[in-house]
Amino acid sequence: MRVASTAVLLVEFQKEFCSEGGAFHDAVRDEIERSGAVENAADLVDRGREKGVKILHLPMQFSESFREVPPDRTGMLGEVRDANSFVMGTDGADIVEELGPEPDEVVISGKSTITAFKSTNLDHVLRNFGIENLALAGFLTDVSVESTARAAYDLGYRVVLLRDCTVARSKELKRASERTIESSFGRVMAREEFLDGLE
Repeated sequence: MRVASTAVLLVEFQKEFCSEGGAFHDAVRDEIERSGAVENAADLVDRGREKGVKILHLPMQFSESFREVPPDRTGMLGEVRDANSFVMGTDGADIVEELGPEPDEVVISGKSTITAFKSTNLDHVLRNFGIENLALAGFLTDVSVESTARAAYDLGYRVVLLRDCTVARSKELKRASERTIESSFGRVMAREEFLDGLE
């Protein structure tokens, strides 16, 4: 993959998932520890920056009133609303320090849907930079990461899921998502293979 046309998308590396006291940390703590995904993603980003890969941060964000989420919404967005989580300006919505954006990196604001494309200008930003290849890392593998991968595929991007840089609520859910993406929407690989393939 050409560095100039490749971007790493960091999906929801936020304290609500990654830090003690976060609204969803208990649900993913064991998988974070088992996989080392946060440390792996930090290594990915450090080495990707050295190679000149574009790094984009995709935090989930909501207003205090959760006006973005209908009151009868169930599923993941309902859980987020009911937990009063990922509210803009709160500690839980902050990106974790290990993956904090550099001054010249893009933070896509306004992600209030499961896919990162629906409620943001992500597609516009990627096309402005001439990006054709997307490598995805983050939370949750089978929710926002997979949904973003599916949408990216529909929009014509080449998709890579970085298996050692994503987390689901269980290894079974993670593996099922990996199989889905690999069979229909893109490639699944470890960060080493991705980094080694950049030119």
